[in-house]
Amino acid sequence: MTIPGPDRGRPGGGPGGARKPAGAAGALPPVVLTVALAALWMALANPTLETETRKPLDSIAALVVDRSRSQEIGERPAQTDAAAAEAARQLEALPGIETRLVVIDRDDGARSTRLFGALARALSDAPPERIAGTVVITDGQVH
Repeated sequence: MTIPGPDRGRPGGGPGGARKPAGAAGALPPVVLTVALAALWMALANPTLETETRKPLDSIAALVVDRSRSQEIGERPAQTDAAAAEAARQLEALPGIETRLVVIDRDDGARSTRLFGALARALSDAPPERIAGTVVITDGQVH
């Protein structure tokens, strides 16, 4: 038979009750340890806060004016000039619109106005998402 020693008779041994595992003197509670590890992880992730100020790019509208030979008949030159001036004025009044003027001159060798090729060349440097539209002043015979 064994006689209990001074710290064997109490639950957990020794004075004060529960026995601490070896090396656990002053150990942090799990919540504090979790918060400390989360803070260390955040510091290692190197978070940064950046604020950007962006100015949107203007949309591009093409104003195409037909100056082919068929536009020289009767009052058409004056009507074309008045219509082009008014269209340009209205486009310039719109906020966020950049106007590109495309003048289709007469081509003596062509049987029709080559409008779409000139328009494509005028807008070739513009991204498609910036193209707002096209205003065409013509007598109607275009290719």
